[in-house]
Amino acid sequence: MKEKESEEEIKEKEVEKKEEEKEKEKEEMITAAVLFIEQELAIKEKADWHRVTADQLTKLGIAKFVQRFGLKYMLTVAYPSEQWDEDYLTLNTLKRKDKRKEIHS
Repeated sequence: MKEKESEEEIKEKEVEKKEEEKEKEKEEMITAAVLFIEQELAIKEKADWHRVTADQLTKLGIAKFVQRFGLKYMLTVAYPSEQWDEDYLTLNTLKRKDKRKEIHS
C-alpha cells in the first residue's frame, strides 16, 4: 500500500511541476508582451501606461492578447512591486464607457 501512495505522490508532484512550468511560461509571455508594448509605444515610465489605447494595441497586433489577460494583470505580472489602478488605465476606462453605452442603448 505504501508503494501505491508513493506512486500517487510522485504523480501529484509531476502534475504540480507541470502546472508551475505552465504558469511560469505564461508569466514569461506576458512580460515579453509588456516589454514589446513599451518598446513600440516608447513607454518610459508608469504614467505612460495611462495613455495606452485599444487602437494602439490593435495596430501592434496585440489587442486580443491584452484583452485575454487584462492590462492590469499583465502589468502586475511584469512589475509585481508596482500598484496598478484600473481607473487610470485608459484601455480599461474605454471598455467601461463602451459597456455603459450598450446598456443605455
